[in-house]
Amino acid sequence: MWLGIGLGLGSVLATPEAAGDEPAVVLRWSAPAECPQKERATAEIETLLGQPLTQQRTQQLEFDARLRRSAGAYELELESLTPEGRQARVLSDDDCMRLTEAASWIIALAIDPERVRAGGAAPTTQPPPASEAVESSSAPERAPEPEQKAPAPSKRPIITPKPRARSSQRLHFVATLGPALALGPLPQLAWGGAARLALSSRLFELALSAEGYWPQTEEVAGHAPARVGARFLSAGLRGCYLPPGLPLVLLACGGPQFGQLAGFGEAVNNERAPSGLWSAVLLGAAVRTRGSGWFLQGGLEGGPVLVRQAFGVTIDGEFLEAFRSHPWVVGAFAGFGWRSP
Repeated sequence: MWLGIGLGLGSVLATPEAAGDEPAVVLRWSAPAECPQKERATAEIETLLGQPLTQQRTQQLEFDARLRRSAGAYELELESLTPEGRQARVLSDDDCMRLTEAASWIIALAIDPERVRAGGAAPTTQPPPASEAVESSSAPERAPEPEQKAPAPSKRPIITPKPRARSSQRLHFVATLGPALALGPLPQLAWGGAARLALSSRLFELALSAEGYWPQTEEVAGHAPARVGARFLSAGLRGCYLPPGLPLVLLACGGPQFGQLAGFGEAVNNERAPSGLWSAVLLGAAVRTRGSGWFLQGGLEGGPVLVRQAFGVTIDGEFLEAFRSHPWVVGAFAGFGWRSP
């Protein structure tokens, strides 16, 4: 790193007009310890181009490569930001060296396809010309030997790797479990637990959720110690989008939630336990750690309540309301989960 800084300072001193230039190629590379690292990938790309990546270019180019082990093989996520726009692709192979070579070809072709197709930099030396023998006048004349031409530099074949379809379309099973909070269905902030089962692809996830909360009670105004309470259970469906290229998995989700409020009374006569339906439309976001196997996840969601109920007591034929679900609901979830390879 110090050498690169020294050279950069030298360039500033020699050519002041280039002081504001930035490297035209930015390469970010992460890989397991047993796989080629950034230095090896950089060398492969420079070999294909015939020039270093530090070569100044007219347009900014960025490449983000993440190589990881997945289901007994290796998976490479490669994002490219070029003047044509941002492109993401996924490659899969059981050999991470082959994936490194494939990514090097993709990156080199994106940087300068003409240099790659020309076989990199032209040779700096040419084969020496054929030596001419000096014949004496007495020696018999020999037919001139045909001129030997220097062999043309060989061109490396252009192989454009294509991602395997199964890498981007493979479905994974996801299960999460943990504590949950809900504000709105019950009189106060409710504590409980939540579980989710989902099918997930690279960009989308479909999940079923189930939640249960501790019952709560509310005093009937003017009629202490009479209290009215409710138990709340709910289930829902969520469709989620997973934006690619982030260090953590971000889920933007939405969907319906259906619940049941089961009422009960304390210190009341002729208790009846009415039940009422509850429903809402929820939007939210969650964050999950990357990778297969165990992970951590947390999120927030909220939305309008479509159907809500009131609970209370009837005294002398008059209904006295103790509480009613709020017209809006907000919830939070945090826990751990498991994702299949």
